[in-house]
Amino acid sequence: MLFRTFRSALPYVFTAALVFSIATASPAQTEQLIGRDLASADAIYTSPLRSELVYNGFVSDVDDAYSLFLNPAGLALRKAKSSVLSGTYRFDRFENISAGAAAKNIGIAFNYNNLPGFTSRDYILALSSPVSKRGGIGAAFNWHHTNLPYDASPFTVDLGFTFRPFRYISIASVWRNVNRPRFGGAAAANPFETSSDRLEDYFSTGVSIRPMTERITLSAQCDAGEGRKPSWLFGARVSPVPGIEIFGRYATSNAYSSIIGAPGTNETYKEFSLGAAFALGSNVLRATSRARRGGNYDYSRNTFAIEARNAFVRNSLTHKKRFVEVEIGGNYIDEGGRPSIWGKRSKDLHPLLARLESIRRDSDVRGVLLKINELKGSFIGPVSANLYEIREAVLGIRRAGKPVVAYLG
Repeated sequence: MLFRTFRSALPYVFTAALVFSIATASPAQTEQLIGRDLASADAIYTSPLRSELVYNGFVSDVDDAYSLFLNPAGLALRKAKSSVLSGTYRFDRFENISAGAAAKNIGIAFNYNNLPGFTSRDYILALSSPVSKRGGIGAAFNWHHTNLPYDASPFTVDLGFTFRPFRYISIASVWRNVNRPRFGGAAAANPFETSSDRLEDYFSTGVSIRPMTERITLSAQCDAGEGRKPSWLFGARVSPVPGIEIFGRYATSNAYSSIIGAPGTNETYKEFSLGAAFALGSNVLRATSRARRGGNYDYSRNTFAIEARNAFVRNSLTHKKRFVEVEIGGNYIDEGGRPSIWGKRSKDLHPLLARLESIRRDSDVRGVLLKINELKGSFIGPVSANLYEIREAVLGIRRAGKPVVAYLG
C-alpha cells in the first residue's frame, strides 16, 4: 500500500521539483534589448507571456491540468487530479518549459519562456467553481517576471466559463488580460513597438462537438479584441484505437501576433500544428509540432509533454484481458480526503466512482476482484447515498458482462 501511494504521487513530486529548480535558478543576464528583438518573426510567432500549450488546444475542449493555461473554468468539470510537464524545442534551444498540477477547483502552474533577448518566468494560480452540473466558471491569476528594464513584472487576470448543455457539445470563452496591466514602459524604448504600453485584453471563444463521443472531437475558436482582426482556429482530435490519439489544429488571420502587438500585425499568415498522444495506464505521452504554412524548420516548434492523472485511462499497448483488484473501505464523502477533529481521515467518493466507471468501459478489463473492508457510517443520511452510488457503480460493471468477485477484507 505504501509503495502504491508513493508511485501515484511520483508525477506530482517530479513536477514540483522541476518547478522549484527552475524558479530558484539565478535569473538570466539581462541582454541589451533592441526594439526589433521581439518584433522579429519569433515574437510574432509566439506570445512571450504564454505557454506553448496555449497553441495546442482549445478553450472549449479542456478539463485537466491544461486548463491552467487555456481556460481555468475547465478545473470545475473534472474531479480527478492531473498534472502536466512539457518542453518546447526550437531548432537549437529549449524555448518554453511549462509545468502544472490541478485538483478539483484549484491548480498551480509555472511557465518559462526563453526568446531571443527576452526571458520570462510566469507563476499561475487558477480557481474555479461549478455553477451547475453542466458548467463552471474560473479565474487564472498570472504573475509575470521578465528581464525588461521597465514595467517588467505585470500581473494579469484571465476569466473564463465553460458550459456543456449536452454530452456531445461544449461552449467556452476566456477574457484574457482583464486588468490590462502596464508592460514594456511607454517612456522607454518599447520592445513591442506598440501604440500602447499595456497588455491588451481580448476574448477567446470556442465550441467543441463530439459526434462519436470521445472518438472524434471537432473544435473551432475565435480570438477577438478591440482594434484587432478576429483570428480563427479549427482543429480535431481522433482516437482511431483505444489509447492512441491523433490531433491537429489550423490557425489563420493573425492568430497570435496581435497578442503582443508586434509590427506586421496587418500581415495575414497561416499556421498548423499536428501531434499524437499515447496513453500508458494513468500517464499520457504527447508530441506536437507547430509550424507556419510555407515556412521551414526554423519556424517550427516541437513540444513534448507527459501527463499524469489520478484515474485509469486506456492503454495504447495491447495485452490480454485481465482482472482488476479494487479495495474499498472507510468513510466515503463528497469532498473527502480531509482529517476530522477526531484525527480520522475521510475518503473522496469521486475518484473511486471514476475508477469503477473506467473499469466498466475498458474493454481490456475482464472482471473485478472487489475487496471490501469495513465501511464507516450508517445507512441513514447523506452517507447512505454515497454507499448506494458505490453499489450502483459495481452493479454497472456486472451489467456490462464482467464478473465481480467480492470478498471481505
